[in-house]
Amino acid sequence: YYRLWLNFLTIPILFTAFWVPQ
Repeated sequence: YYRLWLNFLTIPILFTAFWVPQ
């Protein structure tokens, strides 16, 4: 279940990381 949390936190971070610079 630790992997599920990793994805739940990593996906939004990557999404914002690509959204902010633009």
